[in-house]
Amino acid sequence: MVYRSKVRIVLDVLSAVKQGSEDGVGISTIMRKANVPYSRVIEVLGELLKAGLIDEVSGKRFRITPAGIKFVGEWEKFEEFAKSFGLSF
Repeated sequence: MVYRSKVRIVLDVLSAVKQGSEDGVGISTIMRKANVPYSRVIEVLGELLKAGLIDEVSGKRFRITPAGIKFVGEWEKFEEFAKSFGLSF
């Protein structure tokens, strides 16, 4: 069994939020798309809100910020760079 790192979980949550609409995406959708249990999603969402990578739009609906989009893009560049050296994350 292969476990995901915390960074991979954060990226999966950000990707799930990024796929949402302008009205945001709900927690259950994030849980399903990122394959993360409720308690962990709540923890990660709190960290992402604090870091300014997502916004809470209404109730418990979330939308990715420009900083979040940039974070995902930069991580993808880093991941490709690491893969060129035979490393994976």
